[in-house]
Amino acid sequence: MHSVLHLIAVMEGEENIQLLFKHLLRENNDELGEGIKNITGYDFKDKNLLLQAFTHHSYEENCTSSYERLEYVGDSVLNLMVAEEHYLSYPGLQPGDLTRLRAANVDTEKLARVALKHRLHRFLRHNKPILAGQIKEFEESVVEYPLHSWGLIDAPKALADIVESLIGAIYIDSNRSMNITFEIAKDLLQPEITPESIQKHPVTMLYEICQKKNWEVSIRDMWRKTGEVEVYVDGKFAGRGKYEGKKLIAVNRAAHEANQHIGKNNKPRSPKLIIVSPIACIALLYLASSVVSTIGFSFHSPRSLKNLAKNPKNHRTGHEKYLYWGSKIDCPGKHCESCEGLGRQESSLRCALEEALFLERTFVMPSRMCINPIHNKKGILHSSGSMISEERWAANSCAMDSLYDLDLISNAVPVILDNSKQWHHVLSTSMKLGSRGVAHVQGVSRADLKEKSLYSNILLINRTASPLSWFMECKDRNNRSSIMLPYSFLPSMATKKLRDTAEKVQIGIFFKL
Repeated sequence: MHSVLHLIAVMEGEENIQLLFKHLLRENNDELGEGIKNITGYDFKDKNLLLQAFTHHSYEENCTSSYERLEYVGDSVLNLMVAEEHYLSYPGLQPGDLTRLRAANVDTEKLARVALKHRLHRFLRHNKPILAGQIKEFEESVVEYPLHSWGLIDAPKALADIVESLIGAIYIDSNRSMNITFEIAKDLLQPEITPESIQKHPVTMLYEICQKKNWEVSIRDMWRKTGEVEVYVDGKFAGRGKYEGKKLIAVNRAAHEANQHIGKNNKPRSPKLIIVSPIACIALLYLASSVVSTIGFSFHSPRSLKNLAKNPKNHRTGHEKYLYWGSKIDCPGKHCESCEGLGRQESSLRCALEEALFLERTFVMPSRMCINPIHNKKGILHSSGSMISEERWAANSCAMDSLYDLDLISNAVPVILDNSKQWHHVLSTSMKLGSRGVAHVQGVSRADLKEKSLYSNILLINRTASPLSWFMECKDRNNRSSIMLPYSFLPSMATKKLRDTAEKVQIGIFFKL
C-alpha cells in the first residue's frame, strides 16, 4: 500500500485530492474484503455492502449508511437458523427450554465473543472513543469465563451488532441464500452452547435455591454511591458484587457470590414467620369485614406519590429504557385458566416484573391494583370515560404503594409508578423520538424483545397492543424455565403496615418450623 504522504506529495489540486480519497477507500475496501474472506470463506460481490456492515452510526455526522439495517436482517436470520438447528438436534426439548437455549446462543455476550474471537472489531469504523476501552475490558474479562459468564461481565453491544450485520450482509450479497448464510453463521458461532453447558442466570438460581429452603433474600443497594450491591440470606451476608458501569452486572455478581456461599454453607435456617400474598390477605379482610367500606379499606402510603416523584432519593432510574404493561391489573379466570381465582393479579404482576428484569428495563408499575374477587368471574374492567366506571375501579382497587414497598422491589427490579412525573417525562420523550421512541407489541417473546434490535434499541416497550395484555403475555407461567422471581417474591415485598394489619387480625400467617 502506498503511504498517504507519498500520494499527497505527487498529487496536487482538488481533483487529484478526490482521486486520493477514492484510492484510499478502494484499498480499505479491498483489505476489509480480504480479511472477511479469510475469516468466513465468503468473497463479497458488493464491497460497499460489506463496508456498510462495519460502519457504526457514530462514524460520521448524520450517518445514513450504518450497519443498523443489516443488523436487523442478520438478527432475524440468526434466530431462524439457531431455532431450526435446535429443533432438529434436540427433539426432546420443550419450547421453553428451546427458547432459553436459542437466547443463550444469540445474546449480546455470545455474539460479542464471536466478534472478539475472529477479531472483527479491527474492521469496525466508528467515532466512539469509549468503545476501545470497553472492548479491551471485555477481552480481559472473558478469559475467566471460557464459554459464557451468564451476566457477570458487560459485553459491548457494538461487537454483537457487527456479527449480526455481517450475517445480514452475507445473506443479501448471496442473493438471499439461506444455505450459504447458515453454513457460515454456524461456523462463526462455534463453540455452541448446548443443553448440557447452559447455566441459569445467577439471580434466578439464587431465588430458586432460597425458595426451596424457605430462606428470605434481601438486597442492600449501595450502587449509586460505591457501585456495590450486597445480598443477604436470612439476614446474614451472603455476597457482594461491584461494577460501576451497570447496576445489573453488580447485582448478578452479588447473586453469583451468594450462590457460591450457600453451596459451601448449606445449613438449615431457624424458624421464621412467613406471610402469604398481600393480595390474598387484603382480599380476605375485604370479604370478612362488613363495616369497612371498600374505598376506606385502602391504606394510605407512608409517603405520598407526590413526594416520591420529587424526592431524588426515591427516584427509580435503574435502567434508561422502560417496559409498560398497562394501567389496570385485573387478570380474570374467564379468559385464562392459569389465572383463575383471587390473587392471580399478583401472579401477573410478578410475571411483568420478571420480563422487566430479563429485558434490563425499568418497569412502569400501575398505581392501583384490583382487589375485588368478583372481577375474576365477570371479565376485564375495560378503561372507560364514564365516571361510574372509574368510580367503580377506584372503589375496588388499592393504591399500589399501600400493598408493596416499592423501594424494596426496586432493589431487584427498578420500578416507577404510572402517575409519576418521571413516567410522564418518558411518554413525552418517546413521542419526540418517533419510531425509536416506542414499540407497541403483542405476543412477542421475551428473548426477541431483548435480542432483536427492532425492539432492544427502543426507549419504551408497550405491551398494551392487546387489551388483554395482563394475562395474554403471562400465560406461560407454568413453564418453570421462564421463572426468574419466586412466587414468594411479591409477598415478601408487602408494606409494613399491611404486615402489621394481617398479624393483628390473625389471618394469612403461619409458622414454618
